[in-house]
Amino acid sequence: MLKRSVTQTKGWTWAASSSVEEDIIKDGYITHIDFIVELTPAVALTGANQPDGPFRLIQNFSIKGGTQTYFSLPAEQGGRLWHYMMRQLMGHIGHGTGGITAPNLTNQPVLFRYHPGSRPKNADGSTNFFDMTAFVPAIEESSLTGTWLTTQAADITDDTNDISSAAMRATIYMVQGEPHEILSEMMAQGVPMDPSTGRPVLMTPAPTAEVFAHTAAKADYSEERDLPTGGFLRGIGFLCQDAVATATTNGPFRASDETTQIAIKMPGIGAKLIETDTEPLWCGQPSGSYLEVDDAALDGGQFAPNGVFYLPLKDRGISPIGREYGINLMGARTGDWKLGLTISTYTSGDDTLIWYDRLIPYTGSALRV
Repeated sequence: MLKRSVTQTKGWTWAASSSVEEDIIKDGYITHIDFIVELTPAVALTGANQPDGPFRLIQNFSIKGGTQTYFSLPAEQGGRLWHYMMRQLMGHIGHGTGGITAPNLTNQPVLFRYHPGSRPKNADGSTNFFDMTAFVPAIEESSLTGTWLTTQAADITDDTNDISSAAMRATIYMVQGEPHEILSEMMAQGVPMDPSTGRPVLMTPAPTAEVFAHTAAKADYSEERDLPTGGFLRGIGFLCQDAVATATTNGPFRASDETTQIAIKMPGIGAKLIETDTEPLWCGQPSGSYLEVDDAALDGGQFAPNGVFYLPLKDRGISPIGREYGINLMGARTGDWKLGLTISTYTSGDDTLIWYDRLIPYTGSALRV
């Protein structure tokens, strides 16, 4: 068995309002991908560089096989949610949103991480690149494609400057070997065992996403969205923002005074599993942009990226499998579980980007030996 990493020769090249596709190497079971976007501004980006500017390059990014979508984002400059969410889950600093000044960095690197497993960090705090708690069975797919849906304008990062060019490349981490070797590695990592088979649980990522347009102010978690069923829900990512219609061409901008409370509700029994204000979730993130001009107006000077946060659900599990993968919605029907939102302020055009960190059982046959 091999634990291998490879940086693809072929990458993705930015063009405004484009859908840029490239095949992803599928020589094994993928456990982690680091995407680096090298952004080259037309001239130096300085004080006019907008909050989240470098992350706005990505409208959506998806990873699709012949049988399953393994990754997708809310398609409204979803790169912002992706970047901040992975920073929170993986604890890396990432890149701030300040001025990009040539010639210090002619090509500005921006990191986007993809980690399907439930254990992104090792005990010593290092990145767990070969986490087998969930994986992409790339070697079993007829094709595996990464599609970068770009944002519409070259000036999306800045008020006064355009993007000259941008290119994305991927470093892919995978486990290779015979099926019995893969299963042995999972057992060595302590992946939960399926009590019905006595074998490691086999999980693959199958997230869903939406851009939810607000329609009015709503009190006491009364705005409701159906939670996706047919899998395990490990967590939910949010990015709340001001009205798109009134933002500049470089907007919309994150806001902390719109979606201010969230709940997980079970209408059938009239109960709430979770009720929480959103401030502790976004203020408690491990790193922010460190720029007073970026976030301090609404976050008390904490420099966290206000209005963007991740609600973890695997800590709600009551079994070894649930504690690894979250709430079990395999047998639930649509409407059995609801996401409740409190919308404190409302202007036409406000919305929230929502990313459901969902997993489903592996459907292949190669590892069922």
